[in-house]
Amino acid sequence: MSLAARKIIPSENVRILTVGLGRAELLTFSETLSHFQHEQLPMHLETLVKGAIDSSRSTIKKPEPHIVLVGQPTDDIDIGELAQTLRLQFQQSPIYAVMWDRNKFHRRKLLKNGFNDAFLLPFEISPLKRTIHTHLRKQTEGAIASYRPIRVADLKPETALPFSLAVFLPVNNKYVPFHHAGDTLSNERFEKMITHKMDSVLINTDELPVFYEYARHSSLTERRHRLEDDFRSAMSDFLRGGEIPLLKESEQFVAECSRAIQNYVLEFPRERIADQIFSYMGDIEDHYNHALNTATYCATFSMMLGIGDPEQMGIAGLLHDLGEFDLPFELTSKSTELLTSEERKIYQTHPVRTITMLRELKLPVRGEVLTAITHHHEQFEGGGYPESRMSFNIPIEAQLLAFADRFDYLTRRKSGTPAVGLKESLAYVRQKLLFADKKPVNPEFVQKVLSILDK
Repeated sequence: MSLAARKIIPSENVRILTVGLGRAELLTFSETLSHFQHEQLPMHLETLVKGAIDSSRSTIKKPEPHIVLVGQPTDDIDIGELAQTLRLQFQQSPIYAVMWDRNKFHRRKLLKNGFNDAFLLPFEISPLKRTIHTHLRKQTEGAIASYRPIRVADLKPETALPFSLAVFLPVNNKYVPFHHAGDTLSNERFEKMITHKMDSVLINTDELPVFYEYARHSSLTERRHRLEDDFRSAMSDFLRGGEIPLLKESEQFVAECSRAIQNYVLEFPRERIADQIFSYMGDIEDHYNHALNTATYCATFSMMLGIGDPEQMGIAGLLHDLGEFDLPFELTSKSTELLTSEERKIYQTHPVRTITMLRELKLPVRGEVLTAITHHHEQFEGGGYPESRMSFNIPIEAQLLAFADRFDYLTRRKSGTPAVGLKESLAYVRQKLLFADKKPVNPEFVQKVLSILDK
């Protein structure tokens, strides 16, 4: 999902206020903030209270910011009092809580206290950006365009498309119109998209219902969007500030994860299984996309290879990195390639932290899910963690999850870089997984899956 201006808008006309957000948090959505006037306030309740009082007494009303983003309060500040203070000062602005400690994140309470929504970083950075962009589009009456990607595979050449399309040019950092609503998408133009390795294009969020109707029979895009929305809803409602959920609530959460995998991954036509995998390749890297992609690959590879229960493998993919919630935000917001040796040691505790978290929350997941998560960073020819297991001493479910996890890392696109074609992506997977000095995953899995995808 991306943001661009349809026409030039003076930056002072669009204001975003952040309260108590540090440098690491601001960097996670700096691209969004860079488009507009950005004002920062410290997390200081007395200053905020004084601002609210001054605002209520003033006869000259200062324009409210378009959006207020509020960071995690310090222990001496009551979140309810903070929310009420901000609401007194900014009665019309949407106010969003941006948290990074799951033990303080309770979405239902935050909404009850007056926030319009709440997001747990870094996992929910994509939904946060999407919410910011969509709201700005509404507040500026369409002057700001809010986009969401759709898959080129869902478009039908030689038909009139009832929606407009745009593309992002990473080299120029620009969004440009590509196709106008009502025009026919010619075969020539469609082939040009394929030639230029365009696996996805952008559609305004306002036009998504029209697109869903257009591609309603077997839309790769809609399945992905529904999976994103359902998982985010289940996860954000389930995490309750360190409270231990009731057993029936834990059972409901696992059931919702199972239903999402079943509805949006496993029910896809088997003859188009390769299309489903291709449609997820090339996503922009972030924690949220990684969980969804890994779940899809793990469930799909399970079907392709006849290994494990596809639904359970999908659940393992969704939950495999939840332990990262309990790592320092400054660490999880960095690329793993940039970690220091000490940071890497801490990062490598996340599989065990995930198991601890699942047990703490009393999630009734099956044994193979726990086993897969525990050992998904073991490497087939050694050098992995947490137990430095090798070869067939690694449980087969963990071998499968390790392959899905690595497959996503190798095929996703870094922000600001051009897309890579499917053949190039698969060749890169082959090079990294089959011709490495130490093969990280089971080469038999890799060869079988790639032989199917190459057809």
